[in-house]
Amino acid sequence: MNRRLYPNAVAMIALACGTPSIALDFDVQLFNAGATFVLDGVIEPGDTDRFKAYFEANADGFGFAVALNSPGGSMMEGIRLGEYLRQTGIHTVVAQYPERSAGMEDFDYSAVQSIPGAQCSSACALAFLGGVER
Repeated sequence: MNRRLYPNAVAMIALACGTPSIALDFDVQLFNAGATFVLDGVIEPGDTDRFKAYFEANADGFGFAVALNSPGGSMMEGIRLGEYLRQTGIHTVVAQYPERSAGMEDFDYSAVQSIPGAQCSSACALAFLGGVER
């Protein structure tokens, strides 16, 4: 018996199985009197509240920016994140940074430069637009 798998069936199987995603990860780079918060990964429900807590615990100095690198995710959460960034006066950029090496201190990280290949699609673009300066 010859069975043919139709494209719609392939799509339904992919949706049922789901696709692996990397949750939004936070990091902070300290630069003189300011800080850049690095948000990397898929934007999911609850990330705005998680980022608020992270920001409040790590905001040191003045002149904050958020570096976004995300394929997107939850549109509503992207809007919420953008609203929070606007309310707090944070600037946004699209950039990605290499992971910290073991034992690297915060002050060492400020010398690290962004690397090419950052993306900001879908829900990320909504968060990006919330930045006071983009």
